[in-house]
Amino acid sequence: MKTSIVSFEKFHHRPQGTIGSSMIRAKWLAEKWPGASLWKNGDDFDALILQKVYWMDMVKDFKGPKILDMCDPDWMRSEETNCKLVEISQYIDAITTSTDELRDVIRKIVKIPVVTVPDRINLDYFTIHKKHTEPAKSVVWFGYYHKAKEVLNQVMMSLKKRNLSLYVVSNASFFPDNDYGVEVSNIQWQPTNAFMDIQSGDFVINPPSPFGDLRFKSNNKTLIAWSLGMPVVGNADDMDRFLDPAERQKEADLKRKEIERDWDISLSVKQYQDLIELIKK
Repeated sequence: MKTSIVSFEKFHHRPQGTIGSSMIRAKWLAEKWPGASLWKNGDDFDALILQKVYWMDMVKDFKGPKILDMCDPDWMRSEETNCKLVEISQYIDAITTSTDELRDVIRKIVKIPVVTVPDRINLDYFTIHKKHTEPAKSVVWFGYYHKAKEVLNQVMMSLKKRNLSLYVVSNASFFPDNDYGVEVSNIQWQPTNAFMDIQSGDFVINPPSPFGDLRFKSNNKTLIAWSLGMPVVGNADDMDRFLDPAERQKEADLKRKEIERDWDISLSVKQYQDLIELIKK
């Protein structure tokens, strides 16, 4: 049985490797799923997954199992995303979400099955793990630039207090409102070497944004960091523990085992295969 995955990145003609959700929830999924592939015009397929793609003509015309995959509350800004959730739900068989919180809200809106398929990791891309042997001198933040502006200004003083420099791996440069003397190095996100760039520092900081609704956000940045051997802290108090290389290495070893046990993308493949079989029945 052939399954086609239509990614947001492909459908909207974005440069390859620039949309994180399409990498995690489409590309990695297809790579570990025999019989599945990313959608190409003219391909034949028996089942369809649309990753943040609200393609009404396609779901009306295609008669096989159809799954809509969502990792954001796109119906809340339907004019921008073209997500008419109730309407499209009449033409698909199931919805998958990246978090239980998103699943629970969508279940109140539609009348079809809604299942959580968490963000998971293709371990083939994470064979080099950071080794921690020296006291921490720098930290790393990675993600989209607009998020950097939201979260990094609030941690600059904490970094200065601990004499830590900052690497920012993003799609644009970050310049703090006040750097307090902290050395900030911007690294342009490049799909070919972004994961190596994230390992430039000693651990990853991932402070919560003070803006917006965070309840739907997945833990994919944390999973990527752990897969690289990078401990993750969410607030200033956590930083002190990971100044010590022994603590960082202990954390890295522990989280690597968790990644291999609980967050391998092959588990997502099995969830989708089971869901398609259920739809067929």
